[in-house]
Amino acid sequence: MGRAEQLDAGNGAGRRGHLLQYRGHDGRQRQRHGRDRRSVFHRHAQAYTINIDNPFIVNAAGIVNNSTNTQTFNVTSGNSLVFQNGSSASAGTGTVQINNQNGGFMVFQNSSTAGTASIQNDSILQFNDSSTAGTANIATTVETDFFNASSAGGATITNTGVLTFNNTVTAATSTIDK
Repeated sequence: MGRAEQLDAGNGAGRRGHLLQYRGHDGRQRQRHGRDRRSVFHRHAQAYTINIDNPFIVNAAGIVNNSTNTQTFNVTSGNSLVFQNGSSASAGTGTVQINNQNGGFMVFQNSSTAGTASIQNDSILQFNDSSTAGTANIATTVETDFFNASSAGGATITNTGVLTFNNTVTAATSTIDK
């Protein structure tokens, strides 16, 4: 397994023209341009932990992990991770872990999907418009909401908090444990 590197999505990362800054395993400061609004981890990518310290908007393909290492995203208190316009939380073949920490906000909208991601939701998680939970594994301790024409898809949802289905939402083939 590769050495973990720390990546902070600060200073408006995820918006055209902004940089993702992180420290490599050797301690040197590095930067990655965030123009295409997606995160791609290629076959030999190391394991990264990305701390979302500012609002982070994901478009295009979304998070694409094609490595054998798990890529971890932490949504910190007071910040948000938004998937929109058909993007996926796990478009590649590798594992993506997303931790929505207490005080964070995570949303899927406009046909986006949680895909096969593993999501630990300790705050607020929402699915809007025609978005879907895909086949994700979602553990929620606070609140998960489905609005408009969204769907729980084939996800496995373990819920010890509040789970709501509103408007024309469907649980589809999901498995929901309380």
